[in-house]
Amino acid sequence: MSERIDQVGGFEWGMACCCFVMGTILRSAFIIYTTGNESWMVGIFGAIAFMPMAAGYLSLLRRYPGMNLFEIVSAVLGGAVGTVVNILFVLFYIAVACLNMMEIGSFITGYLIRGSNFLLVTVVTGAAVAYALRKGMSALMRTIPLVAIIGIALVIFSSIQSIPESNFRNLMPWFVHTPGEFVHGTLIAIAIPYGEMLTMFALVPHVRSGTSLKKPMFLSIAFTMIIMVVVHVREAITLGALLTYTVLPSFDVYRMIDTASSFVRTESINAMILVALTYIKVTILIYAAAQGLAHIGRLKSAKPLSIITCMFIAVYAEAFHNTSYNNIEWSVNVTPLIWIAFEYAIPAALLLCAWFRVRAVRKAVTL
Repeated sequence: MSERIDQVGGFEWGMACCCFVMGTILRSAFIIYTTGNESWMVGIFGAIAFMPMAAGYLSLLRRYPGMNLFEIVSAVLGGAVGTVVNILFVLFYIAVACLNMMEIGSFITGYLIRGSNFLLVTVVTGAAVAYALRKGMSALMRTIPLVAIIGIALVIFSSIQSIPESNFRNLMPWFVHTPGEFVHGTLIAIAIPYGEMLTMFALVPHVRSGTSLKKPMFLSIAFTMIIMVVVHVREAITLGALLTYTVLPSFDVYRMIDTASSFVRTESINAMILVALTYIKVTILIYAAAQGLAHIGRLKSAKPLSIITCMFIAVYAEAFHNTSYNNIEWSVNVTPLIWIAFEYAIPAALLLCAWFRVRAVRKAVTL
């Protein structure tokens, strides 16, 4: 696939990573249902556990500079095996995009515009994603830092606002959950918020040649870990015993803030940012899926496929539409096991195969 691509710097790529992860962190009920008021610890454990795999991702990028994930898979595995693995990754991205599109539809119809049509919301969102992709991914990446900065500022601002409604005793006692529950929560953290950063491989061709992604990636992990800790601590001290009874604790915290003393209606602004962050995540996922389809089909451009993929996901997301508690149960018990296969097992196998390839070439040259 050869397509002229406008390129951006490592800063924009790193901020895109932050937005991608924040779009999940601010919907944190799936971790809370496992470790409750100690979920902030799981956020730290998950970030630390993800770092070795992030180093593995970067190692693949150094071996195959300027390539996206699908091109790396074809270069390492080649032939039929590479095509099969690429098809699996495309299906994975479509599934994750459908789930996040469903989250947008559920949030808008359940919280913002009650009684609105779910399918209409997802179709309009799909059209907005298609429009953004028609304009080009690089154009979106240049606007992402602004959204990320606003999102971070609002998390900090709303956390300060929630202090009068907070009781820090709700954080105690510590280590009441079993080691198995901490392990389970950590697996969820490394699979859903952090492991999904594998999708950012799709944006590598948009980064200027020669730009090191090591610093942007690890800084984005550190920033999002801090945000996750702040969000979980804020939810625990504000909601207390209600923490495990809410399906969207981050948004419920906003609704508890005394808006009469606020300069703006915090709830509405944070709702818009939450939708914007999830929208950016869906856009990147759909772009990655379209990129994979174009690579498999050996097409010169992924733009026509982006529009088709948007509409398919917008319509198919309704098949994932379920009750919020069923969605959380799926995220807690099923999703981590499936996601880890794509985010850790396959990339680790790719890294191992790439290492053997390099070693075999060096051995042949030596002989």
